[in-house]
Amino acid sequence: DERASFQACPYFLRCVLPRQFVPAHFPLGRDKITQSGKYYFNTPLSRVAAITAAYAPVNYKSRGAELGSYAFNLINVDDRLDSANQIATLIHELTHHLVSEILEQILMYVWEVEKSDVIEAFVFFSLTCNPIPMLVNEYCAHSVEGRFVPHGYQNYGSFNNVLVENFDMEKDIEIVIHSSIYGNTLANDLINVLESFINANLREDIKMQFKKDYQFPPKYDQILFERKEIMAPESLIESMFATLVVAFTLAREKDAREILDAFKNNYKEINQMQKTFD
Repeated sequence: DERASFQACPYFLRCVLPRQFVPAHFPLGRDKITQSGKYYFNTPLSRVAAITAAYAPVNYKSRGAELGSYAFNLINVDDRLDSANQIATLIHELTHHLVSEILEQILMYVWEVEKSDVIEAFVFFSLTCNPIPMLVNEYCAHSVEGRFVPHGYQNYGSFNNVLVENFDMEKDIEIVIHSSIYGNTLANDLINVLESFINANLREDIKMQFKKDYQFPPKYDQILFERKEIMAPESLIESMFATLVVAFTLAREKDAREILDAFKNNYKEINQMQKTFD
């Protein structure tokens, strides 16, 4: 059955899905950044940007309040940020991309199909169609980001925004706890992957960059959101399965087709644009 197929997926055996993207994409991303003339791999920001661009294209914006965003395989970062905040934002948004990739790979594995705009659109829908996967996704992204920035500079801002806007801490406490453990389990796997690129030397350089860019001492209130608990593999399978099943149910609603079509068209446009650059 479908649940058995999920259990057979290689990701749950050895967390290998994100690594599968590295050999094909990392050299390409490196070449793109080098050719742009913007990065020369001699600063922590340029090295983190190279790693990020190996997985997804990075667009630099100069308007709007958001530090960064991720949608439709495109990472947006505000270039007015100092280097330290750009580093943190790149890692955060890269995590959102990798979470999407994991779910896409699972659907491709279960259905025995190639990646398509439809698969990508449905996964994006599954992560944004209700506040629980949004909470999971933000917790995961903040936790991965927090691993690679200095102690005391962790920030769970967007997780807190989703929490405050959508949940009652008295009534929904079990949902919130489960979501954070689910997000932390994904984060733990992604950290293991990214540590092979953001190694000890680069992490030390990132610390020095934060020391240079921040003129105030670290604060430790946000680091209290970090968790140690992670799910057993079987529980992670069930949680990811539930994320997709709920999305299938919501996709039957009246307005969902229009949303999915819009997502699909956005993926098609971005993917075609990316092919022209490749």
